[in-house]
Amino acid sequence: MNTINFDWRLIAVILVLFLVIFSRSPQTNIVVLAIGAGWALQAGLAPWRGSRGVLGSSKVTYWRGQRIVTKQRSRGRSVDLSPVQMLVSVLYLALGLGMAYTAIAIFVQLARYA
Repeated sequence: MNTINFDWRLIAVILVLFLVIFSRSPQTNIVVLAIGAGWALQAGLAPWRGSRGVLGSSKVTYWRGQRIVTKQRSRGRSVDLSPVQMLVSVLYLALGLGMAYTAIAIFVQLARYA
């Protein structure tokens, strides 16, 4: 059976774009920019975090009904990153910092006139 996999994140991106483009409220722009900055910074930092997980440094796998807990490497994965991954990561970090700076600048401008 042929099924079409639809990614619902596309609708979220389109909705956010409509909010930014058609919004006349600076408060909406601040919120959207802050959310975008957080996402871009998180995505940019993800390859540099190495093998350290959020909840711990061990990996749990199951094989033939047995639980196997293995320790992760203690050193980072920076040597495993390709130049393209580093470039994309730096691009995400730059975009995230730019969006964060813009959100802060709009907020300061609003606070100054309030």
